[in-house]
Amino acid sequence: MDMSLHVHVHRPPREAELLRTFREWLSPQVHLTLGPEMPAAPAYHILVAGRPTRAQLEASANLRAVIVPWAGIPEETLALLREFPGIQLHNLHHNAAPTAETALALLLAAAKHIVPFDKALRTGDWTPRYTPTPAILLEGKTVLVLGYGAIGRRVGRYCHALGMRVLAVRSHPLPVDDFAEMYTLADLPALLPQA
Repeated sequence: MDMSLHVHVHRPPREAELLRTFREWLSPQVHLTLGPEMPAAPAYHILVAGRPTRAQLEASANLRAVIVPWAGIPEETLALLREFPGIQLHNLHHNAAPTAETALALLLAAAKHIVPFDKALRTGDWTPRYTPTPAILLEGKTVLVLGYGAIGRRVGRYCHALGMRVLAVRSHPLPVDDFAEMYTLADLPALLPQA
């Protein structure tokens, strides 16, 4: 019995070193095809594509799963895959931690006015240290997280750790969350003035 798995990656990494490493990590049983053009005789089991086309989904009778290689699934991808109930849909959250950390860094930079202070110091201007700080203390404040998936949940945890009240908006709210009060998009107009 053939135990090989065929994976087609619609947009492979451009960097040769990254692509070489990617291939090294794969099991020898994985046959990999790459690029926007479909293989000559499509027989892939897994399609890695953020916005797969109907042609890509119909091309291989072996197709069992589509992997969207980022967080979040485009609406058009969801709509199209509803027509293919035998194909599983997955997305990756490999960037959740660095993206959430970047969001936290930007929040802190804005609240503490890091960029203007840094700019002044780099030009030799030390006068900002003699003026009242416009910095905002985040502890006790309320943050509104729009989208409470893999990234948003991390942002919520980080903000909760800073002593902030966390309001989370999600299309399908989680029943219970240890760090955030859960809401739907319909609640957004009432939540905005609180954050």
